[in-house]
Amino acid sequence: MGGQARKFIDPFNVVSSIQQPGMYRKRQFFISIAVLAILFISAYLSSYRVRDRLLILRYDFFHRNEIVKGAEQIDEVLSKYEKLSYKELPADYKKNTLSDQEPFAKMLRNSVYYLIPAEDVYKRIVGPYRIRNFMPKDASYKSSKDRIDGKIVWLVDKRVLKKLLLLQNMLEEKGYDGNAFHVVNGYRHPAYNKKVGGASKSRHILGQAIDISIKDINKDGRTNKADKKIVLELLDKKIIKSFGGLGLYPKSQSVHLDVRGYRARWDSY
Repeated sequence: MGGQARKFIDPFNVVSSIQQPGMYRKRQFFISIAVLAILFISAYLSSYRVRDRLLILRYDFFHRNEIVKGAEQIDEVLSKYEKLSYKELPADYKKNTLSDQEPFAKMLRNSVYYLIPAEDVYKRIVGPYRIRNFMPKDASYKSSKDRIDGKIVWLVDKRVLKKLLLLQNMLEEKGYDGNAFHVVNGYRHPAYNKKVGGASKSRHILGQAIDISIKDINKDGRTNKADKKIVLELLDKKIIKSFGGLGLYPKSQSVHLDVRGYRARWDSY
């Protein structure tokens, strides 16, 4: 008994892995891939923001998705989508978005909506900005709720898109960064507008308004009031003028622009 060697038991196959480093590395590689796949799927299922980023990459890979530089390109993109009048909207959609309640029903009665295939929300519509940037991020965007034949309902007055494009082009002509802003809001249906605390007769409800947050427009490495002043002066004197509204919001980097058809200016939210 005392002179007999004991048999070594290696339950985790460590010795074998050391003896066969190539097999060990392969096994570790496939384990890592499996873990990454699980994390990827978990993130995809848990966050629409993660899904958005991934679907943007997918859309750009499979589609020609050029930067939009001209107003005629906006017309071309929108011309491809089916339209519905307010009267043609399904009753469930109107009910779920409060669009059938007053004063909204009266406000919206002459509106014409676009039906955007879910995949095409990643289509560029103003400069590098995509249709998704001008949509409410509500349940109908994040899931299949309130969609019509699988398509997302979008109300937009293309004049406001063209004003934003004009702002970009004018900034670039002057040597500034025409994309140094974040699109915060575009169309907000009545229910979403109420949720975010918008005015009861907000131009966002009609798809006539856009809110942006100003970044480093003058390329000096800082984001401050000087950047916002450049944007406001162009909007006030060259772009919106007396044919629309500007929310100035002096205590923030936010700016509201709309195409209501008459002059309006205000400071507070």
